Amino acid sequence: MQQLLSVQNLEVSFAKRPVLRQVTFSLAPGETLGIVGESGSGKSVTALSIMGLLSWPGRITDGKVLWHGEDLLQLPADSHRQLRGSSMAMIFQEPMTCLNPVYTVEQQIAEVLMLHQGMNKRQASEAAASYLEQVGIAEPKARLRNFPHELSGGMRQRVMIAMALAGKPELLIADEPTTALDVTVQAQILDLLKRLQADTGMAMILITHDLGLVAENADRGIVMYAGEVVEEGTVSELFETPAHPYTQGLLRSLPRWGEQQDLLYSIPGTVPRDLGAIAGCAFADRCPLSSVACREQQVMHMLSPSQAARCRMVNAQVKEGVAR
Repeated sequence: MQQLLSVQNLEVSFAKRPVLRQVTFSLAPGETLGIVGESGSGKSVTALSIMGLLSWPGRITDGKVLWHGEDLLQLPADSHRQLRGSSMAMIFQEPMTCLNPVYTVEQQIAEVLMLHQGMNKRQASEAAASYLEQVGIAEPKARLRNFPHELSGGMRQRVMIAMALAGKPELLIADEPTTALDVTVQAQILDLLKRLQADTGMAMILITHDLGLVAENADRGIVMYAGEVVEEGTVSELFETPAHPYTQGLLRSLPRWGEQQDLLYSIPGTVPRDLGAIAGCAFADRCPLSSVACREQQVMHMLSPSQAARCRMVNAQVKEGVAR
C-alpha cells in the first residue's frame, strides 16, 4: 500500500540554527500517528512544515515531504495552498488565536466551503450549520451568528474541527487539540475526533506531550527529542518495551494507578538549545546510561519490523540478539 504521507530526512533551521534534524516517518491512509515529546522538541515545527505554514525566520533546508508520492516542498506556493484546507487540514493548540475575532462562525466555515467545495454563499451557509451539528454543537443555526469570543473554549475547539472537516481532508493534523480544556471537554473532543475519523476514513496526526492521549488514540507513535525522532513503533511497543532512555524517562514520570508517590520522577536537565553544537546524541547530558560513545553521531537501529530507536544501547541489544 502506498503511503499517504512520507516525511524523509526533514531538516529545518531558524536563522541558521537547526531545529529539526533528519526527521523521518510515514503515515498510511486511515491511520493515527501520535507525535510526543517535551516542549521544544520540534513537534509543531514538523506539522507546520508539512502544511507549508512555516514562516520566517524558519526555513526547510533539506529533506522531502511526499504526499501520495509527490514532494510538497517542490510544489509552487499556490498548489500547496490548494491542498491546505482541502486534502490536509490542521487544528491548532489555541482556537482563540486562530479564529478571526471580527468574523462570525458562519462566515469562517462558509469561506472554507466556498473555497474548497465550490459552494455559493447560500449553500455554504446552509452546510455550515450541518458541520456544527456534526461536531456536537447544540442549536447550530444560532451558533452560526456568534463571534468566537462569545463561545466557550470547548465550543471554539469544535468550531475549529468543523472548519477542518469542511474541506473533507484526507489528513487531519491535531496539534495539542485539548490544551487548556478541562478533563471532561478533553474527553469529548478526543471521542469526537475518533468518531469523525471512523466516519470519514481520514488519517490523523495527533501531536501532544501527553503520553496517555497517544496510548488511547493512536495506532503508532514517534517520540521526538531536540528536533530528532529518537524512537518509533506501535503504541504497544512504545509503552510495553520502550527502547530509548528518553522514552523510558517519559514513561517513568507518569503517575501510577494505585501507587503512593510523594514526588513524581522528572528527567534531570533541560532540552539543549543549540542543536548545531551537538555532534552526538542530544540526550547524552541527561541520560543515566551515557558514555563517551554517545558523543558520536547516532542512527536509528531496528528492534523489530515496526520499532526503532536512535541509541547505541539499542544497537548493542541488536548485536547480542536481544531484539525481538
